[in-house]
Amino acid sequence: MHKPNVILISIDTLRADHLSCYGYQQKTTPNIDKIACEGTIFKQNYSTGVWTPPAHASMLTGLYVSEHGVYGERRLSSDIPTTAEKLREHGYQTIGLVNNSQVGELVGLDRGHETFIEVWKGEKPRSTLERIAKGVVRRARRKIGYEDMGASRTNRLFKEWIENHKDKNRPFYAFLHYIEPHNPLDPPRPYKNKHLDRNTILSADMNKVKKVAQNPLICFIEDIPLGNNEIEVLKGLYDAEIEYTDSKIGEIADILKRNQLYDETMIIITADHGEHFGEHGLWSHTASLHKEVLHIPLIIKYPRGVDYLKEVNEFTQLVDIFPTVMEIAGVSLDKLYTSGVSLMYGRDIENNYHNFIFAEWEGRIPYYIQSKAKESGRPVDFNKFTRQMATIQDKQYKYIWKSDGSVELYDITNGKEEIQDIAVNRDIIDHMHHELFRRKKPLEDAQKGATRSVDEEIAANLTALGYM
Repeated sequence: MHKPNVILISIDTLRADHLSCYGYQQKTTPNIDKIACEGTIFKQNYSTGVWTPPAHASMLTGLYVSEHGVYGERRLSSDIPTTAEKLREHGYQTIGLVNNSQVGELVGLDRGHETFIEVWKGEKPRSTLERIAKGVVRRARRKIGYEDMGASRTNRLFKEWIENHKDKNRPFYAFLHYIEPHNPLDPPRPYKNKHLDRNTILSADMNKVKKVAQNPLICFIEDIPLGNNEIEVLKGLYDAEIEYTDSKIGEIADILKRNQLYDETMIIITADHGEHFGEHGLWSHTASLHKEVLHIPLIIKYPRGVDYLKEVNEFTQLVDIFPTVMEIAGVSLDKLYTSGVSLMYGRDIENNYHNFIFAEWEGRIPYYIQSKAKESGRPVDFNKFTRQMATIQDKQYKYIWKSDGSVELYDITNGKEEIQDIAVNRDIIDHMHHELFRRKKPLEDAQKGATRSVDEEIAANLTALGYM
């Protein structure tokens, strides 16, 4: 088989149970659903880390967090190859379009892309007058609800590249990153109210909703009691952002079809992590290894002529994307170190998937929480953020280890996380603990690149997304 094109689509902050193809009752993803019907949907796919840099590093290197070392303020080591680097070495034309500074040059994830555009930076104006005019237009569009967080420009750039810059003699690899489901939740029209019930809106305290929609980490600083109505409105805004992003995925499929590229292209759709909406008393995607932030979608449409399964209910993780792409591109895995498994060709179930899910939280206090706690002067329990955590789960149990010595065990057989008594289940805990530390390396031993350097432009982007 000749080398196919590959498009890897990462949708930031997208939990699996809010996609209609994963059983969600709201019709949030009609375009992704169509792609899933033409390929494989992996129902039990999980992240390796619960915020943007470590999860994306796993996605693009095939390594767990304690292996690639991208956490805290650390960049990817130059010794660790990325998907784009390996494919470029093997004749691929490579392009990356990203909407978060934490997925770009700041973290070292731009490496290997011949064309790499940090879309979040916007278009550079040619003059002061043009800068002022564009600013006025952007603010006006935002005020009337027609400005997104970069998805439209991402698609315009991709379309222009496909039609004017793609080398017809080379296969291409495109990494497309969308951020709309990430806070601040402010979906554009006409999607804004599609998943909101008018009575629920009228019954909700919208001042609370707006504050949490801007940055849910505020819930760790201020006492903001949210009732069912407020939470339902927040979820409705989140669902609207998802459906809007889904419409942009549909546009990508149309661009490929119009250029006779769809059938010869592998399309991978996934996410870096999910999001909490008050479950377990948690918000956002920090200091947690619960299902809401770990269970993420994975859908693969294979190029024409490849055998595949319609649905896989075995365990898969972000680390599996790297070896899967390498294999479809004809890159030998023998000389590449990866903790993932290739998901090509629907192979023997017992030998092709993971027996356990493994994920880590490195222990860090989000800058936003530090700064807000200092401003407010209110006491905050920082221990919940600073302690390291790791989890392992099989089909029956989920075990969470914490560096302060505490552990948790959950029964997950019914799809929920039901806490179990530690004393009664000592043998199970000992077994799970052994399996966890067979996989977990001390974070301090992980490969590390240089410390990140944040300039004013990056700081502004991190502030806009609630990181700072």
